[in-house]
Amino acid sequence: MNKNTLKIILIIPIVFLVVAPLFKFPYGLYVLLRLIVFGSASCMIYFSYKDTKELNVTILIFGFIALLFNPFFPVHFPREVWMVLDFITAFIYGYAFYKIK
Repeated sequence: MNKNTLKIILIIPIVFLVVAPLFKFPYGLYVLLRLIVFGSASCMIYFSYKDTKELNVTILIFGFIALLFNPFFPVHFPREVWMVLDFITAFIYGYAFYKIK
């Protein structure tokens, strides 16, 4: 996978994760947020494993993110907790974006 595609996979969730807590959106947008974050975290897991062929920190972190944001068995927290989780997750995605060489 080329670096530009990987950067797009990281940028889109960052935008959603930063904007979603700032405004009160309909529930459907939060479902879309879950799909986007889950999908991008799953891509990061796949490509990280494909490159290293072993379990590493990237796989563990994005695995936890994928579980937390999975749209199939949603985790329910109060809005205030989700706001903090969204910003922390956006920071993790931003750090991964920064680390791409």
